Amino acid sequence: MSRNPALHLVHPLFSISVICKNEENSIPNLHASLKEYIELGGEIVIIDTGSTDKTIEVIQRLGYVCSGKFSDKLRYQEVGSKFIIDLGSEIDIINKEFIISPNEKFTPENTKLKVFDFCAARKYAGSCCKNKWVLSIDCDEVFSALDIKSINAIIESNEFTQCSFTFRYRDSNGHISSITSRDKLYNRDFADWKWLVHEQVKPLEGCSQKLANLSEDILALDHYQHEADHRSNYLLSMCVDVMKDPNDQHIFWLGRELHNRGYHHSACKLLNRYLKEYPNAWSAERCLAAVYMGDAHMDISKQLFEDDTLRKYHEVKALKSYFAGTVYEGTFREPWLRLGYHYVSKSQHDLGVTFITTAINIQTLNQNYVNDINYCYGSQPYMKLYISLYALGNKVAAHEVWKKAVSLFPKDGSITDHELLFVGM
Repeated sequence: MSRNPALHLVHPLFSISVICKNEENSIPNLHASLKEYIELGGEIVIIDTGSTDKTIEVIQRLGYVCSGKFSDKLRYQEVGSKFIIDLGSEIDIINKEFIISPNEKFTPENTKLKVFDFCAARKYAGSCCKNKWVLSIDCDEVFSALDIKSINAIIESNEFTQCSFTFRYRDSNGHISSITSRDKLYNRDFADWKWLVHEQVKPLEGCSQKLANLSEDILALDHYQHEADHRSNYLLSMCVDVMKDPNDQHIFWLGRELHNRGYHHSACKLLNRYLKEYPNAWSAERCLAAVYMGDAHMDISKQLFEDDTLRKYHEVKALKSYFAGTVYEGTFREPWLRLGYHYVSKSQHDLGVTFITTAINIQTLNQNYVNDINYCYGSQPYMKLYISLYALGNKVAAHEVWKKAVSLFPKDGSITDHELLFVGM
């Protein structure tokens, strides 16, 4: 029987690797988004790292077989706890290096010392693939674009070692919360995974990166983020990465995560270090580092109910950080909105109007890093603005902003309900 020449032309020249644990609800959606890829003979390798739910049953039902043979296009392996490591011996060093408040110290009682080595797991998954080119994805991701023919052409050109593509974070309701890029499509002869957590594909020793930037109609992934078991406690891993490779991204990521987990004092120290030591780092991350440091100082100030002097000190530090953020990246609304919302909360509506208006006037999104779309580009800035104008007695201007908000967000009941403020106008 002769081969279909058209089918042969678009046969995927890259494999897809997946690591998973307890993803019975996510895998069917990912699999469905790969229908054409599978029909064209694409290879998918799933590495299960210890599922206790029905993940294995689900992937078997979808056609995956437990096999190490390259001839099986859809296959999986169960590796159990193969990639779990114990960081107990590092805990004292980590506390000394990163933690400045006694209440924030890591202990065996408040911290899981056994963590998952994402780098090793992704490397292993890639090594199980037949093709040299591998696209590494997670189970809670869905393809919104996968132009196999275009990707094949890039691979066949031999001009690139890695590809970057659009990556959208979506919440549980499907709304986009942020947009960035990922470069997880790579040639294993020239690049592989590095770092325990926030792992990335980096050039192998002696190799240089030749990156192709794919348009979102060629390759785009939507990440429906949920709290995976592996990532429920990875602060220790991030600390180890910073100690072993103290680059700007690692320090930024750890500082942000320390703040998100409530380690505000330690976060301020690390984010301040980042801003001082890396003046030429990516402007988007420098801006957000300033914002997160401001947030950490503001959270500390809210905890200091009895010490008014210290509370005001941290509040001032927060505002200075937000102002710094406005300088680092001119296409971000975040620092301006933080300032505006703060002054609105203090009933200083004139300043609130100034800063929120400045934020709203920033219309062009930074296409390389769009952070928190709902917070920045949703209805909240407009609502805060017209309420502040109303409080200042400028009902005409408030009404104009309200009408603009209604036109942009007609289904937002919290805005339409405010029609009562403008009866008779």
